[in-house]
Amino acid sequence: RTEVYGFGKGPGGAPPTATTLFEIGSITKVYTSLLLADAIQRREVSLDQPVSDLLPTGVSVPTRDHVAITLRHLALHSSGLPRLPPSILPNSPDPYAKLDENALYNDLQHTDLESAPGQQIVYSNYGVGLLGFALGKKLGGSYEKALATRILQPLGLHDTYVKVPPAAAARLATGTNDDLEPVPPWTFDALAGAGALISDAHDQLALIADELDAAAGGKQPLRAAMRLSQEPQLEDQAVNEGLGWQIDSKGRYWHNGGTAGFHTFVGFDPKSRHGIVVLCSTSVMTLDRLAD
Repeated sequence: RTEVYGFGKGPGGAPPTATTLFEIGSITKVYTSLLLADAIQRREVSLDQPVSDLLPTGVSVPTRDHVAITLRHLALHSSGLPRLPPSILPNSPDPYAKLDENALYNDLQHTDLESAPGQQIVYSNYGVGLLGFALGKKLGGSYEKALATRILQPLGLHDTYVKVPPAAAARLATGTNDDLEPVPPWTFDALAGAGALISDAHDQLALIADELDAAAGGKQPLRAAMRLSQEPQLEDQAVNEGLGWQIDSKGRYWHNGGTAGFHTFVGFDPKSRHGIVVLCSTSVMTLDRLAD
């Protein structure tokens, strides 16, 4: 069964409900990696394919020690790319808004890798954002279009958006900082795949139910891609990574997210068949303790 509880003040001052919209931040990376897994299942790309293959001719992608960045490196945060592109000011009110396609290409040209691809795991919004952008180019149109067509529509996630439509705007919670003061929403362009999504508890619980069904061998849409994304990718480590998922020492899958005004968490345990979604309209990071 599914249970939803709302506390505090949501839109209109009432407690939030299953349909209240929140910025889910880096949980977007789960969706970006599922888009990658689906493209792999369709044999449109391969995990060890250089990301440069998916970008327009002439776009420069940094290398180090003659090692090219692959889609695997981007998904596992082992590309050597820093956390953020050089043109992003992390303390600005809406840091990702102005990073469009041309700005991304310029940043790639002026980025030095911190390590050779595949050597170190360092969390990178830059890397997964580039992955989403490249997949959008490869699959046609944009990241937003590819995600809607390949992932959101087949799974019936009708309240998960890169950009909230006017008809749904009244359901959007107001993000606040640690002092519960309102802050501007974040917007994304080229790096949407790193953290752009806005969603509600209903859709996130539906995703978790689908992931549990996939782990149990389900045959519904995208279940094979989900199983691929759940496969541990690191060797000889109790704490592991899937494609988009962190995997703890007990074999539980999770990802959290944070923007200037929101903090969020999704996770599931395929052994006990339990899942949890926590969506909060404040940036306080102690929220993760609730999930624990």
